[in-house]
Amino acid sequence: AFLLSCHTGLRYSDLKQLKQGNVTFEGENAYITVVQQKTKSMNRIPVPVQALGLLARGASEGPDALIFPELAVSSTVSVALRAFLLAAGITKKITFHSARHTYAMAVYTATSDLYVTQQLLGHTDIKTTQIYAKMSDKRKLEAVQQLQEQMYQKGKKK
Repeated sequence: AFLLSCHTGLRYSDLKQLKQGNVTFEGENAYITVVQQKTKSMNRIPVPVQALGLLARGASEGPDALIFPELAVSSTVSVALRAFLLAAGITKKITFHSARHTYAMAVYTATSDLYVTQQLLGHTDIKTTQIYAKMSDKRKLEAVQQLQEQMYQKGKKK
């Protein structure tokens, strides 16, 4: 569930209620359609190919089957997440919500588009998205380098 959140930005509350029927396929593309618990708004999120295997749980049980039934008890989720992180050698304090931040930063870094990030996260207010879109020093440096390259290319043409 944590990894799926890293790939889709879904909140814990939405993953907890995620059913097989929320997953649809159009050709080779998969989508998760949910009414978000927090905003009560409908959101349709494309699922990256790398995350498709995470959705296979409960598929044989039909459209009403929960994909992550074990999320019903949040205290066990925190313990399991901590064990998962330690097994991976990660000692930094990470919460389930960190996965949503990971997704937001990945989308924003890849696109530099705050509106796309807002839509994928299902935020109703762009100000909320701006919290997630703190620019990394690396991205700032890349932007300045791109600007310098463009200016240099224009200067050469004169």
